[in-house]
Amino acid sequence: MFAQLFGSIFGSLLIAGLIPGSSIGMGDKGTGCFAPGEGVTKGMLFGWELILAFILVSTVYACAIGAPNFGNIAPLAVGVSLALDLMAGAAYSGGGVSPVRVLGPAIVFHCNWNTAWVYMLGEMTGGALAGLLACPLYGDHAEWLDPLFPWGDKHHDKNVACHSATCREESRYQQEHGHLPLPTDDSARNGGVSKDGDLTTIV
Repeated sequence: MFAQLFGSIFGSLLIAGLIPGSSIGMGDKGTGCFAPGEGVTKGMLFGWELILAFILVSTVYACAIGAPNFGNIAPLAVGVSLALDLMAGAAYSGGGVSPVRVLGPAIVFHCNWNTAWVYMLGEMTGGALAGLLACPLYGDHAEWLDPLFPWGDKHHDKNVACHSATCREESRYQQEHGHLPLPTDDSARNGGVSKDGDLTTIV
């Protein structure tokens, strides 16, 4: 979070130094500052940013964090969801999506402080809702939340959801033997599962 905020501030400082007409503390006209569209109330602004952040964070959980995930295709899915967010929300909220994306320009250019908090509140609320929804969908959550979300097995040491029979068998085998089963050549070509559907085990 702090690294992202530093990056947002640094990027805004670069804009202030490299773009003609831009300067630190220039106010609401600062490049990269966010402001709601014409006729958009603070309530509408909150709703837009909540939905946009919810969509982005939900995509990250569904494609990159939850199991099964989509491997190398996950960044593409996240990028597409962000692009759709911006296309949908640009005319109404500017498509802030991230609290640090709003806060960086606000700090450097001193712009739109009267609505910056609405952006950040909506985005953090949307992200939190997406995270909570991911718990029952993927069974992927911190161990201290187990009493609230007891459904679904889980590899706690790997922080990934474990719903399939293969995953549960791997977990059982690791607990008994101290390591995961090594796949044979045939099972390696089939994702660690032999042709008859059983895990390859080590005697």
